[in-house]
Amino acid sequence: MSIPILNIQEPWASSILDGIKTIETRRYRLSEKKLRIPIYIAATGTGRPTLITGVVFFTECRPYPTRRSFERDFQGHWVAPHSQFYWKPPGKYGWVIGRAYRIEPFLAPKRGIVWGKTK
Repeated sequence: MSIPILNIQEPWASSILDGIKTIETRRYRLSEKKLRIPIYIAATGTGRPTLITGVVFFTECRPYPTRRSFERDFQGHWVAPHSQFYWKPPGKYGWVIGRAYRIEPFLAPKRGIVWGKTK
């Protein structure tokens, strides 16, 4: 069985796996095919190997067409106004996390990917 892999920078990857961050934000919509399925989290960071550290299940893809809509979910995504990942036109999407848990870390099969798959 092939499991998709999603790169998430630290410290956000750990925040998701610790239950602090409950919404992952991206500039693109999450495909319906990727809702409610296991997805590996590849924790990325400068000067370190990329490790698969956990599994996440997304339950919803929420559009943020306005800054105000994005700010309403701050307690879920924790993206501050000074961050490079803050809301910008034409908007963002919030990928709502239904469940996330840690696994024994292992080396990701490839570095520099947004989405990948295990064999």
